Amino acid sequence: MALSSFTIFTSKPIPSSGGSYEYFRVHPQGYNCAGLQWATSSKEVIAFVIERSYDGVEFEPAGQVMATRSKSYRFKDCDLQHNMVYYRVIGLTTGRQTEDSPIEEIYFHHSMD
Repeated sequence: MALSSFTIFTSKPIPSSGGSYEYFRVHPQGYNCAGLQWATSSKEVIAFVIERSYDGVEFEPAGQVMATRSKSYRFKDCDLQHNMVYYRVIGLTTGRQTEDSPIEEIYFHHSMD
């Protein structure tokens, strides 16, 4: 099933089947970058959408990672606009469901000017 068959960035919610994330971590990676790592036990996920938020409420897409046979994945997000950033990963399944990670936050101690 092609990723383009999903409509994930609309106001119409996609039902969530819950999470199957073994872990989800966010850590500083260089200056002004966040490194994300996660693992899932789900074999139904075909892609992951990484979302970021600067207030913990309104999220926007930061990128996507196609699923492979691997259980663990990485993503690097740079050029961040604020000191506090929140992340979540949305797994898109073959059954048009979503598997949502917990929300993680990262705080950069340096000036973003």
